[in-house]
Amino acid sequence: MSVSAWSLDNYLTLLTRAVAGCTYVIHVASPVPGKEPSDEQTLIQPAVKGTLNVLKACRDAGCVKRVVITSSAYAIVGQTSPRYDKVYSESDWTDMNAPVGGYAKSKTLAERAAWDFVRDLPGESIRQRNSTGNLFTGFSFFRS
Repeated sequence: MSVSAWSLDNYLTLLTRAVAGCTYVIHVASPVPGKEPSDEQTLIQPAVKGTLNVLKACRDAGCVKRVVITSSAYAIVGQTSPRYDKVYSESDWTDMNAPVGGYAKSKTLAERAAWDFVRDLPGESIRQRNSTGNLFTGFSFFRS
């Protein structure tokens, strides 16, 4: 595939081939800017689509038992100071109505998309787990 033919949609095909035969997959890639971009979509689209493509490829491969997706505290507290008297959980998310930069939005939207994807899968074949709250989100694919 030439670089000019590259797209996040084509990436799904490549990912599906890459995870064939894998039992475990760790998704750690997301654009990290040196400075805030003029168009936040340059961070949001690859983060969300990339995360969903990894999950779709793992689902379609049929052999993956567990997927771990690295997230960020930005998905929980955005760019505000965390409250140290609060225990954060899966129900805590960055307030997207507050002033939030593109990176925080991309991490929040990518993780929300991942949870929605897993939640919408049929049957009991998949269980979700948030391992450490603000660093890793793990999705366990239970297959016999």
